Order: sequence, then structure tokens, then C-alpha cells
Amino acid sequence: QMQQEATYARFADLRPDKPHVLLHDRGCLDGRLFCTPEQWEQTLVATRLTQEELLSRYDIVVHMTSVAQGMEELYDYGPGSSNPSRYHTPEQAREADELAQEVYA
Repeated sequence: QMQQEATYARFADLRPDKPHVLLHDRGCLDGRLFCTPEQWEQTLVATRLTQEELLSRYDIVVHMTSVAQGMEELYDYGPGSSNPSRYHTPEQAREADELAQEVYA
């Protein structure tokens, strides 16, 4: 994620005379959503970064709530769905959504 963000920032820097906004659909802290607290701590130690340092990379975070929160009938996942690479059940999606709100708060 960090490498991807840095690449996009370098593209924006090619035109220093033009203002730019970079939008990412994922952030560096999203890794925390898909591992245990212990695994996340190991990741932070290995990268020599803190959660606060990762959060400070962003000027603003816009959280878009999962459709699994309150509109579960529209949430689909897995093979044959509108998003076959999505593998979380609605319950798992709700849990990740709530954790994301905590992580990015």
C-alpha cells in the first residue's frame, strides 16, 4: 500500500504547477482489519512504524460504510457475485467495517 501511494504521489509531482488530490480506496491501516492484534503488532515492529505514523500519512479519511451494515440483502460475495473477489460474509464485513471506524478514528 505504501509503495502504491508513493508511486501515485510521484506521478502528481510530475506537474508541480498543478494542484492535485490523491484518492485511495484503501489505506495503510487497512491491514489491521485482516489480521489479529498480535500479527498487526508484529507488522508494526517489522516496518518500524507506529499506527499513529501510518494515520498521519493522510490529510483526511472518508469512511464509506459497508452495505452489509443495514442493507444486508444487497451485499453479495464470492463466486457468482457482483464482486467474486470479496470473500467476507456479511457478518465479517460488518466486523471489519466497525474495526475500520475505530482504527481510523
